[in-house]
Amino acid sequence: MEEWIYNNKIVQEHSLFRFCGSTLNNVSDKDYPGKYKFNPDIECLDIDEFEKNVLRKQQSFHTGDAVIGISTYENNRGINPRLMVVELRMGYVSISHLSKKAMEDKVTYTKSLLGGEKPISRESIFIFNNGFISQAKSWFDRNSRTGGELRNCIPVSVSEFSIKVKSESDFPYTPIHKEEDIMMNILQCEEKADWANVFRNVRYWCTKAEDYRYKNSSEFGHITTVLKEFWNDFKRKNYNFNDEEELTLLIIEEDFDFLIS
Repeated sequence: MEEWIYNNKIVQEHSLFRFCGSTLNNVSDKDYPGKYKFNPDIECLDIDEFEKNVLRKQQSFHTGDAVIGISTYENNRGINPRLMVVELRMGYVSISHLSKKAMEDKVTYTKSLLGGEKPISRESIFIFNNGFISQAKSWFDRNSRTGGELRNCIPVSVSEFSIKVKSESDFPYTPIHKEEDIMMNILQCEEKADWANVFRNVRYWCTKAEDYRYKNSSEFGHITTVLKEFWNDFKRKNYNFNDEEELTLLIIEEDFDFLIS
C-alpha cells in the first residue's frame, strides 16, 4: 500500500488558493472550534469559503469542506502530486446522517470546481470522530458495493488521518549507499595494510559525498558520518606510515575537512 504525504505546493499553485487558501486546522475550527487538531502545517483550499465569497452562495450543500495536496512517498521523495477532497464529518453520531447520493454529489461537484489545471486524486477522504468511525466504515463498505463515487471515498477517524496523510519528516531517510557498501573495500585494504588503496577508497567516497552536499543533504550526512567514524578509528590505531603515506593522509584531511571537524 502506497504511503502519502501532504503537499502544500500543489495547493498554493492552484488558482483558487488566492481566494480561499487556508489550513485544515482553520477549516475544522469553523465547525468544531478547538475540538479537533490536525497537523497545523497542512494547507488547503477552503471550498465553503470560495463558494460564499466568490460564487456568492450562502449555503454550500454540494461541496467538500477542503481540498489538500498529497504526494506518494517513494524512495525518499514525494512523487505524483495531486489534489484531494477532504470532508469533515466529526459531528456525526448516527448512520442516519449518511447519504450515499449527498456524499457522492459533494465529491463530484468539488472536483468540478477544481477544473483541470492540477491533477486530482481519485480517492477522497471523509473524516469522522473516533467514536463513530467503526459504524461509518461499515456503512461505507456496504454502500460502496453498489458502485459509484463512494467506492473511491475513504472513511477515517481524526487520529487515523495523521497516519494516512503523513509529513515527509515522518519517514526515516533510506540511504542510497549502504554503510557496508561504503566500507567494504576500505576495510579489506586496511586488513592487508594496503594504505595506498585505503586512501584511494576514502578519497573516492569523500568525493562522492561532496557530490551530494547540495543536491541531497541527507545522503551527504550519511556518507560523511560513516567516513568520519572510520577515519577517527583508523587514526587511533597509530599505524606506522612512511613519509609519503603521512603526507597523503594530511592532504586528504585538508581536502575533506569534514573527516576531522
